[in-house]
Amino acid sequence: MKQSGGHETGVRLSASSLNDALEVAPVDPTGPRFKIEDIYPRVDGGQYPVKRIAGEIVDVWADIFREGHDVMAAAIAWRAENGGDWRSEPMTLHSNDRWHGSFKPPQPGSYLYRIEAWTDRFATWRKEFKLKLDAGQNVSLDVREGYELVAELSPGNRASMMFAEAAKRFTDKGDAAGVMDDALMAAMASAQRPDLSRSHALPLTVDRERARSGAWYEMVPRSQSPVAGQHGTFDDCIARVPEIAALGFDVLYLTPIHPIGRINRKGKNNAVTSKPGDPGSFYAIGNEHGGHDAVHPELGT
Repeated sequence: MKQSGGHETGVRLSASSLNDALEVAPVDPTGPRFKIEDIYPRVDGGQYPVKRIAGEIVDVWADIFREGHDVMAAAIAWRAENGGDWRSEPMTLHSNDRWHGSFKPPQPGSYLYRIEAWTDRFATWRKEFKLKLDAGQNVSLDVREGYELVAELSPGNRASMMFAEAAKRFTDKGDAAGVMDDALMAAMASAQRPDLSRSHALPLTVDRERARSGAWYEMVPRSQSPVAGQHGTFDDCIARVPEIAALGFDVLYLTPIHPIGRINRKGKNNAVTSKPGDPGSFYAIGNEHGGHDAVHPELGT
């Protein structure tokens, strides 16, 4: 694109952007034939992961459309983020161009999901065949076209044999039920998809159920000793766990357990200066025993 004066203003695709475009429409170098928009759920356009709970259904919605009147099909593809095969769950047209589907991640972890759309050429053939059949037109040629289409999309597949048998019954007896059978449609589910288009993959974090809600108890480990004035240990903390659980708390978390700084150490009751024996603030981390990757020695191991 050029502005007046001949200055070029067109946007140039980087190599990474071009590769991404080819991944979205792997067999169509001109770009995706389908528009896949307004995907739900996603956070900030997919910059951050959606969060759900393991074992619960993840509902996915998207606007999917293309030019023409051919029958479309769509699915949700999903897998663990660290690899593995993509699994697929079908999507159905809800209304207008809005499609819906769902999947159920079995366990906590990081996942990816995306929308796939393609032209269902056999369903398109079947729709047109039915229109002609209902109108009382001669459909002999259409049956032949259907057979050639199935042989092209599913060579050697069970669907090819099913359609061949149905086509013979139609030729011999005029029985069209076989070529309209739902079992044949199901057998065509794995047919080739020449114009398959994909959305960008979106991140999903799946948590255990406790991540949804829970009562949290904050514990100061050094204050858990049953002996007044004595520094608490991890064993003292462990001894209190049944009591805290009985109070109805679900999550136990600790204030810092790291070595406490000695320079400018505060005294009791937030006094600016400390006296000998004052333990200091556990938020002031770091002394000769270590920093954030060490444990305060008086707590134990």
